[in-house]
Amino acid sequence: MDRYDSAVAAILTDPRVASNPDSDEVQAYLALFTGSSSFADGALASWAREGEAGRFYRPGPRGELTDSTVTEVTPASEDEASFTVCAVNSMEITDSAGNVVESVGGQTAATVVAVRVERVWQLRDLTEASTTGCPERESEE
Repeated sequence: MDRYDSAVAAILTDPRVASNPDSDEVQAYLALFTGSSSFADGALASWAREGEAGRFYRPGPRGELTDSTVTEVTPASEDEASFTVCAVNSMEITDSAGNVVESVGGQTAATVVAVRVERVWQLRDLTEASTTGCPERESEE
């Protein structure tokens, strides 16, 4: 999930890149997913709208936008597994002049299904999950 966090951070720094399917940032993000992913496509569309609105993201007090931890891995086969990802978020949303317009923090969770394609694990599905099973972590906004 570190690659996922890094790919998302690269896009959110300037979400306008999300509207360019040929950008290095978008290509790195899409490479994490199997084939055509409605989740990935939806996230990119949402981020592109943020960029069009002049909203940019930078790390908040924790020093990184998102710090994810994988928990509860459940293998379905040699080439498929599901797991829960717990994330602590710490971000500031700025306007184009760098003025903070919003701060976002706290813990989130997702259930993820990953499959191995040609010896590489890729994300197939991500859905919002409860943070109840997440480890206790200090969160900052």
